[in-house]
Amino acid sequence: MFYWNYESPSCSRGGSDPQILSTSGATILANNEYSDFALLSLNEDPKNLSGYDPYYLGWDRATSLSSTGVVGIHHPSGDVKKIATSFNLPANTTPYWRVNWSQTTNGFSVTEGGSSGSPLLTRNTHRVIGQLFGGSDINCNNPAADYAIYGQFHLSWDYGTNPQRRLKDWLDPNNTGAQFVDGIPVPEPEPDPDPYVIHINGSFYQLNCPLLANQTITINQWGGAYDVCRNQEVILEFTSNKKNLTCNLWDGTGPFYLRYSAKNDSYTLTCTPQSDIFELSFTDGNITEYIAFETQDYYTISYSNSSQLIQIDINEDMARMKNSSSYKVAIYNQTGSLMKQVSMANKTISISTTKFPNGIYFIHLMDNTGEKIGSKKISISH
Repeated sequence: MFYWNYESPSCSRGGSDPQILSTSGATILANNEYSDFALLSLNEDPKNLSGYDPYYLGWDRATSLSSTGVVGIHHPSGDVKKIATSFNLPANTTPYWRVNWSQTTNGFSVTEGGSSGSPLLTRNTHRVIGQLFGGSDINCNNPAADYAIYGQFHLSWDYGTNPQRRLKDWLDPNNTGAQFVDGIPVPEPEPDPDPYVIHINGSFYQLNCPLLANQTITINQWGGAYDVCRNQEVILEFTSNKKNLTCNLWDGTGPFYLRYSAKNDSYTLTCTPQSDIFELSFTDGNITEYIAFETQDYYTISYSNSSQLIQIDINEDMARMKNSSSYKVAIYNQTGSLMKQVSMANKTISISTTKFPNGIYFIHLMDNTGEKIGSKKISISH
């Protein structure tokens, strides 16, 4: 069992325990008694817990440390989360770091039983450099003399040749040689796109992408193909004096998923990436009518580590409907820092990543009003 969010805004837990969120189950991927580490793969991702936004810690396998100090985040004696701080460099007592804690405005925080396995992080970059093995039994009696012992991450990285006894095979499976990886906040989910709405009770209209806000289309004659964005929701609303009006999806491998709501007489179709035309039939008695949709891409974002180029292309037909004279591209790193921003005067652009450090990046594509059109996550390794 794994507990999450077990913390308090004050040093003590107060009159009652905070709400505890939990996940269960894990698989041991690797461990080694030399540096006393264990790497687990959780069966459940805590980001799926309601009301909890985890932060996935980064790591650093440097053999020497900066002078900004370290922090330990832990649960001494099973208490709510505590942060122990040291403004000094840990002593190197291979295969361990030895840390003496410093006094802060909140006093001392020292490790105790229950803190074992907790991470040691650099104060400036917040990357894991070790895990708690043990410490003294001085604890709170004389916290200035208390110390903690942490297994060194860089020794856990490639100690020995067995993948079950080291970290590198799991944390750098592509053998990029990365020296560190920054932590990753859970990205906010993309908002659901606004739907296309077609009212089957008016005049013919050619449906194109992208959707303008609150776009309503009226149809009174069937026929033709209607262009829609890939992964865009399409809602067909209609009026009928027939009680037994039914809707049937064309019998084929189509890109549409159908949902029917009797309350408002609407059919919702979600388009997945396809380039073929598929038919949807409405049957009223013995009459069957057909309407066809052809899904298209509004844009494509691609990246290749071999070329070290980000390639962005805008679909001319789709861009004409958007009526945007230019586009903007913003590239952020894992910590949310803006790494590069460029404007697209044309419908295609190539961006070099040769000067970007290895890591995860997020590409945001916007129109000339700053409205976000789409995004893509890429991994850069040189």
